[in-house]
Amino acid sequence: MTAAGRELHLNAFLMEAGHHEAAWRLPESNPRADFDLAHWIQLAQLAEDAKFDSLFLADGPALTGSGEFRPPGQLEPLTLLTALSQHTSRIGLIATVSSTYNEPYNLARRLASVDHVSGGRAGWNIVTSATPEEAANFGIDDRLDHSSRYARALGSVRPTSTSPNLPGPHVDHRSARWGAEHSTAESGFRLVPAGPRR
Repeated sequence: MTAAGRELHLNAFLMEAGHHEAAWRLPESNPRADFDLAHWIQLAQLAEDAKFDSLFLADGPALTGSGEFRPPGQLEPLTLLTALSQHTSRIGLIATVSSTYNEPYNLARRLASVDHVSGGRAGWNIVTSATPEEAANFGIDDRLDHSSRYARALGSVRPTSTSPNLPGPHVDHRSARWGAEHSTAESGFRLVPAGPRR
């Protein structure tokens, strides 16, 4: 591709009151913007109007920090993206979701739901959640080791992928299990894409 044909793709990494940890303390800021849907809609529409390709919401299955520097907590990102999809028309909608602390079938279903509702604009930032605090939230004494987390991630990616390089997702109805060990080339369930991507 020639230099004249190159494109720059822009992604807006959104945080409730901004990326500076003290931004929420400014008089014009809303310290509870993380739970204010109108605030998120305004940010998404601003990014879309500015011709950004996508917006991104980071997340993790544990509270981080003490709240000393920024308010803790936020809306669950897939729920928030679903709401934002109804107030935008073009911008891609990406969220972090843990493959370690979500069951593959349910995760695939939730991601596919956002994708369908948004008209094919959903994206997934896959994380394997490696902190002890995240494990504790799920009643696990210690986090899974590296290889176990990444094997589980692969088992979560297969049900959401349309890649011909990954075997399709399939359900073993005898054991009612879904995951990497059951993703074979035999008959089974496959997620249907929402249609043409923008």
